[in-house]
Amino acid sequence: MPHMIHDAAEVILNAGSHPPFLPQYLGRDWVTRFLAAHPELIKKKQKPKDKDRIDAQRYEEIREFYEKYKKVVAEYGIQQCDTWNFDETGFRVGCGSNQVVVTYRQ
Repeated sequence: MPHMIHDAAEVILNAGSHPPFLPQYLGRDWVTRFLAAHPELIKKKQKPKDKDRIDAQRYEEIREFYEKYKKVVAEYGIQQCDTWNFDETGFRVGCGSNQVVVTYRQ
């Protein structure tokens, strides 16, 4: 995980850099120092999804839900600015279980 953060930070550091500039590199312990300097960020081990959440992610059920959702939005004239996306666990994209993630302290 620290390698992924380190590599992403180097990409951002060098974004828009064109020759004759030499690429800049971050030190080996940069992630550790960065996290120490930002106590609002913590490393946390992901919890595996429970079976009910996995089962709820079937394509057909999701499609049906959003078809019903679109009908309700149209019927009641709900504006996009009046909708919120939230739940108690947040969301994750491209991460499996048993990984460590960096997140805001809560």
